[in-house]
Amino acid sequence: MIAFHSLRSRLTFWYALILLAGLLIFAGWMWFAVSGYLAASADDRITQKMQGLNSAIETEADESINALHEELREFGIEIPEGGLTAVRGRGGRELLQPVGIPESTLWAAPEGHIGDLFVGPSRYRGLRSHIVVKGESYDLAAATSTVEGDAFLQQFRWLLFGAVPMMVLLASFGGYWMSRRALAPVDELTTAARRISLDNLGQRLDVSKTGDELERLGITWNEMLARLDNAVQRMRQFTADASHELRTPISIIRTTAELALRRERDPQEYRQALASVQREAEWMTRLAEDLLLLARADAGTLTLRSEHIDVETLARTAAAEASPMAEVVSPAPSAGQNDGIFVGIFVLHIDPMRDACLCGSIISPAMRSGVPCASND
Repeated sequence: MIAFHSLRSRLTFWYALILLAGLLIFAGWMWFAVSGYLAASADDRITQKMQGLNSAIETEADESINALHEELREFGIEIPEGGLTAVRGRGGRELLQPVGIPESTLWAAPEGHIGDLFVGPSRYRGLRSHIVVKGESYDLAAATSTVEGDAFLQQFRWLLFGAVPMMVLLASFGGYWMSRRALAPVDELTTAARRISLDNLGQRLDVSKTGDELERLGITWNEMLARLDNAVQRMRQFTADASHELRTPISIIRTTAELALRRERDPQEYRQALASVQREAEWMTRLAEDLLLLARADAGTLTLRSEHIDVETLARTAAAEASPMAEVVSPAPSAGQNDGIFVGIFVLHIDPMRDACLCGSIISPAMRSGVPCASND
């Protein structure tokens, strides 16, 4: 079923409209050209008749009126449509009378220029002139029938009226077929694009090396898919990083709360537990703010403040904050194990607001796997 608002239909409509306009202009030009040619042919015949009458009169001007009459009569017999001529002269005598057309109609032709004459439905082209030969005045009239030319124009007009719509109709079907063939690669790109989802964003469209708009469209689609794939991968990485970063403080807060509620403790221990929870909550607040600025960091517009941090101090601070969770997850240290941490003497160059995150990300998985935080080995 044809969708009349589709691109194919609009292309076919404009193609047919332009073709129709071109055919109408061509048909109009052909009509006026043929009509002008037939009119010029009729006028040429009248001009030749008038020249023949002039020659005959000039040749027989010195002869008697009977001889002139006979010469004009023979002239009318010999030439085509000779009956459509008339001559008056030498005292207004009828030297040549028309045959096949009323005499009054023929003498009603315009003088000096060719014009139309009508006898019922039939049309003629006629001319009337006045000459003087050797002191004698003569009136000449000549006409030619346009019946055959008018009949030909009538048939030619109906031919144009029938041929133009038929050609437009056939061209419209051909234009619709060509538009379907031309837009078939677009359908293929659309079908291939529909098969691409979040699970297969790495898939790309097949682009033919045609060097036209379709190739540029396919390349643009693939570039857009690449950007979308990159954005989705970054979003997934963002989610994974956020989950990983939030897991350590949440575990510390939960473990601290469970340890504090396990038995009655003195106010000082409760204050220490609440202080630890507060620190982790503050760190989570900073982490949330950093996550909101992750887009700026990916774009290279987020500036990090880096300082020299002693790794031993950093590790002891993180271990102290994770000690409540270590009491629950890990058993008490056995004989030969240190309760302290020895890291060595070296320095990291990192942002101090993110140092706890670094050590917490290392210590928390170690405690969950049962690996001691430090040993004499």
